[in-house]
Amino acid sequence: MPSRDAELTGEVEARLRGRDHWSVQPSSSPGLPAQWCFLSGPETELSVTVDRGAIVVYVMDADAEVVLDDGPALSAWLDANEGLFAGRHAMAADLFDELLRGRLVDWGSQGPSPG
Repeated sequence: MPSRDAELTGEVEARLRGRDHWSVQPSSSPGLPAQWCFLSGPETELSVTVDRGAIVVYVMDADAEVVLDDGPALSAWLDANEGLFAGRHAMAADLFDELLRGRLVDWGSQGPSPG
């Protein structure tokens, strides 16, 4: 019979495989299992691991953990919260590009000063 952690790991994989923005990333610490990461642009926003019989969602910006009991609780939490993280960095980059482009257009259209 599989351990509780193995069972939960299977539930996490089943729920995150094929879900937009999620991928498995190897651990940077030797001996630790890979983790599922939610990427927005180049940034990792969320990570999901299984630890001591619970599913742990780590929220990077808040430096906080959300501890969940099982796969259905994970799905419910992600359905309610995942949209807050999707595309944040892409939207910020688009806004920066728009501001920079507008600024350059403004600078270029000023022409020489009358004198």
